Amino acid sequence: DHDHDRLPLIQIKHNSLLNNDKRQEKNLMQKFHQNLYHQKLNEKRKYFHELRTNIKQIETLAQNTKPLSSFSPMGK
Repeated sequence: DHDHDRLPLIQIKHNSLLNNDKRQEKNLMQKFHQNLYHQKLNEKRKYFHELRTNIKQIETLAQNTKPLSSFSPMGK
C-alpha cells in the first residue's frame, strides 16, 4: 500500500517538472522576442538618428550657401 501512495507523488513531481520546463521555454521565447524587438527598435533609432544628423548637415549647408536668386548672370 505504501508503494501505491508514493507513486502519485512521483507522478506529480514529474508533471511539475514538465510544467516548469514549459514555463522556462515560454520565458526563453519571450526573452528572445523582447531582445529581437529591442534590437529592431535600436536599429530604427540609429537609422532615425543618422537621418536627423544628415538633415541637420543639409540645413547647415543650405544656410551657408547663398540663395541662387541673388546670382543672376542674365542681369549683366
